[in-house]
Amino acid sequence: MSRIALVLALIVVLLAACNQKALTNPVTGDPARGAEIFHQGVNGAPACAGCHTTSRASFTRGGISIAPNLSGLSQRAGSRIEGLSAEQYLFNSITSPGSFVVDGFQNLMYGQYANQLSRQDLADLLAYLMTL
Repeated sequence: MSRIALVLALIVVLLAACNQKALTNPVTGDPARGAEIFHQGVNGAPACAGCHTTSRASFTRGGISIAPNLSGLSQRAGSRIEGLSAEQYLFNSITSPGSFVVDGFQNLMYGQYANQLSRQDLADLLAYLMTL
């Protein structure tokens, strides 16, 4: 086997090992950092708290609720779409906001979170949302 073929084979094996490691070692979210992202935004993405509330009180603009109240979200999210866990539902709702629009609301959510939040940012935000 030539050196080039050997080097290429080694690269393929290393890449396969890296991909397998990424699949078996998911990113762990930090709820405290997720709370910061929720309330302040990150990487130019707006704060979720600009539209969503996490308290029992309604958040309105001109008397109209513009986004669902997230109080008790962790108990509701897992039953919203059959076959999706709470985490999967929330991930899809954040990265593809038009996928699941809660009845009574329009799809007004910022559509670039998938592009502006890193994998770690998303894991942190999900960890925080699961505390609600």
